[in-house]
Amino acid sequence: MPKSIKNTEINPTRYGSVQQELQLDDIQLLLERIAKNDKSGFTQLFSQLKDVNFVDDTGMSLLACASFKGNKEAVQILLDMGADVHLNQHGADYTPLHFAALSGSTDVCRQLLDAGINPSSINSVSRTASQMAAFVGNHACVETINNYITRSGLEYYTQAHGQQTEPLIPPALLSAFHTFVIEINLHPVRIALNAQSSYSKSSQLDDIQLLLERIAKNDKSGFTQLFSQLKDVNFVDDTGMSLLACASFKGNKEAVQILLDMRVPPAAGCRHQSEQHQQRLAHRLTDGRLRGNHACVETINNYITRSGLEYYTQAHGQQTEPLIPPALLSAFHTFVIEINLHPVRIALNAQSLGLLRILSNLRKTLALMCEKEMQKTHDMNELLAFKFHYQGWIVAELIRCEEQFKAQHKEKTGGGEPEVNKNDFIELFVKRVLKENEQGQLDYVEYTLRECAREFPVRECTIFRQIATQFGGKDAPPALVILRNAINGMRGFVDETSYCSTCGQEKPDKKCSKCKAVQYCDRECQRLHWFMHKKSCARLLAASLAGATTQVQSKGPIDTSELQEQLSKLSA
Repeated sequence: MPKSIKNTEINPTRYGSVQQELQLDDIQLLLERIAKNDKSGFTQLFSQLKDVNFVDDTGMSLLACASFKGNKEAVQILLDMGADVHLNQHGADYTPLHFAALSGSTDVCRQLLDAGINPSSINSVSRTASQMAAFVGNHACVETINNYITRSGLEYYTQAHGQQTEPLIPPALLSAFHTFVIEINLHPVRIALNAQSSYSKSSQLDDIQLLLERIAKNDKSGFTQLFSQLKDVNFVDDTGMSLLACASFKGNKEAVQILLDMRVPPAAGCRHQSEQHQQRLAHRLTDGRLRGNHACVETINNYITRSGLEYYTQAHGQQTEPLIPPALLSAFHTFVIEINLHPVRIALNAQSLGLLRILSNLRKTLALMCEKEMQKTHDMNELLAFKFHYQGWIVAELIRCEEQFKAQHKEKTGGGEPEVNKNDFIELFVKRVLKENEQGQLDYVEYTLRECAREFPVRECTIFRQIATQFGGKDAPPALVILRNAINGMRGFVDETSYCSTCGQEKPDKKCSKCKAVQYCDRECQRLHWFMHKKSCARLLAASLAGATTQVQSKGPIDTSELQEQLSKLSA
């Protein structure tokens, strides 16, 4: 019989390095947490573990220790982290399955068997795990091990052979068939009930398959109706893909929202059971990156949770009221995670989200967020810190523009309060941003962004050095391009994306109705840009017409005789 884990000694000299020796205290603590089944405790320690196949002085691995204690949560975590089920350095040749059999835990035995451990392995006294379980009276473990057959051993029956037109067992039912076969309860009623549940799953699979087809075709009315009939919203197929994962992979936002509204956990179906499926999925994701899904990269990298912003909707210290009113939390969250860094878009977002009335507090909050991010000792994100600094800088420019606007109108009204629209200063700011010089450059944007970078409070960080170097380079691109690339990342391919001429939004779907040369998000963006575009619209229209005429002339006149000859050949 093996020694108790509690009395297991760990020999530092086994590792031959000081760095590994430093882990021993954590390993000892981890073993104690496993023995006590302190799930939160050992889960946290597992995340700090460097060697998942650690072996103590008696040859006991962490997986063996967890198996001996019958701790199925710890066993599953270790298996997910890649613990080797075949690792056996125990002096008495006990495998993890031997220890699980001695513990009496059928769940752990099943976990190890599913992971591919060999149930026929014998220890130093020539006993299998099943025989050791029988020796100590753990008969349920004996039955679990003796009745087990691998899934791969059943795959033969999910394939058509010889003259068969279809397999005996549908591939989608392999998991159900495996569960049915390894059942240790041999009572006829249990067998019947198991078959019934498998049949229910089979009928549900037809609906699931139809549902997946509707999701792929974005047939909203079709999959909405099928969702209402769905019994298990967290259904997972044989490869470990959930409905939410499938809808996400198809980019079907309506289906994803319906599933989330039906309370599907975002992590559902994240454990893929098939190694082949994992490789396929990894290939697809890599292929997606190579295809240049930069907007998804930017969306993920710029994201911060709403809960991470709730701190600023509460009063702290000597504050009598929070910086951000709780009612504006959703608007503030939308403002912060915006990936479009164009100053006009930032201003328009502040206007549409109702944040103009708290501009001063908004600037203070963004400054605090930047400072907090740079003071982190772990998981510091320089890119988000600089982004918060930049957004705060643009908000400060809005505040300055508002003050100047009010001062100008106060002079016009002879010192009285100006009776103007409180949002009029936004248009003044937009015109400053979009005003071009003779070379078509945005002087205000260049100056503002360079000043913003110069005032970044932490100059030792990588992003500051990167931006400063590019600003000072010869033939440097526009400051806004440098800033966008620094925060959102360089684009791997030539950027042929079209942008709104006003706010810089990608892929606008509107064009100037006259020249067709410039694009906009909507009529508001076109109106705001008209003060500049009206100077060049006629010239762009003439150039467009001239290009079209040249293209027609390059094709040459139509040869009518040749055309008649070709027609006569066809009719012959």
